Amino acid sequence: MHPFPAEAELPNFVGDEIVQVWLDPWGVRLLFDSRVQLYIEEGYVQTELDGGVWTYDCDAANGSPVLIQRRLYRKIVGIKREELKLTLTMADGASLAILSKLGPYESGHFDLPDGGIIVF
Repeated sequence: MHPFPAEAELPNFVGDEIVQVWLDPWGVRLLFDSRVQLYIEEGYVQTELDGGVWTYDCDAANGSPVLIQRRLYRKIVGIKREELKLTLTMADGASLAILSKLGPYESGHFDLPDGGIIVF
C-alpha cells in the first residue's frame, strides 16, 4: 500500500527483541519486548548466519518452511529502511527483512504501545 515511513517515524527497534510470533492464514505478527507489534501481510526474507536465506510469502499456502522462530530473543542491533523493505539486523549477524509493495492493499502495520498505528 505504502512505502515504509521515514526512520524518524518508525519504532526504535535497536535494543529490542522479538519475543513472540503468531502465524495467521494471511500474515505473521511479531510481538516485541517493547510491546510494539508488527503485522506482516506481504512477506519477509530471513537471512541466517550460515548464509541460508528463507523467504516467506504470506499469501502462499504451500510455501517454504517457517523458521522465523530462530529470530526469537535475538537483540536487534541495526535497522535499515528502504522504500519497500525494512531490515532488522540481530546481534548474531542474522537479519530479517520485512517487505512491502505499492498497491491498493496494505502490506502490514505497526501497532504501537500508545495505541497508535502505522500502516505500510
